[in-house]
Amino acid sequence: MTDPNQPYDPTGYAGGPQGSGNSWDSGGNAGWAGNQPTQNVPYQQGAGYQPYPQQHGAPAYYGAPTQQRTNPMGTAGFVLGLLGLLLFWIPVFGMIMALLGVIFGSVGIMRHRRDNSGSGLAIAGLVLGILGLILAVIVLVAVLAVP
Repeated sequence: MTDPNQPYDPTGYAGGPQGSGNSWDSGGNAGWAGNQPTQNVPYQQGAGYQPYPQQHGAPAYYGAPTQQRTNPMGTAGFVLGLLGLLLFWIPVFGMIMALLGVIFGSVGIMRHRRDNSGSGLAIAGLVLGILGLILAVIVLVAVLAVP
């Protein structure tokens, strides 16, 4: 037991259980740095210790997060533009997919301006569709140029 007349020792544990001077290792080996008895250092108020502020009451509730509006035309434009870009080497099918990607992407961008829905996939669909159309036209010209 500790003597109530002695000051509190914040520096560490004075050996083993209840200040017996033994470490946790019963064989006398120093299992940790606290094997030596510590000196009684008086407790100093505010020596680098800042307690956490007390929090009272329930946490603040800010309401449910609002869901961002989706843009189905922009999503369709992205899927069709990606298909057009991946399948540009098929002369007619790739060109049709890319053209539909450009159309749906453009409609998705116009819908974004009207009702402030997402525009990222619509822009990506427009760009992918244009790239697919350019590559499909190059492939179509190359196929028609071969005698």
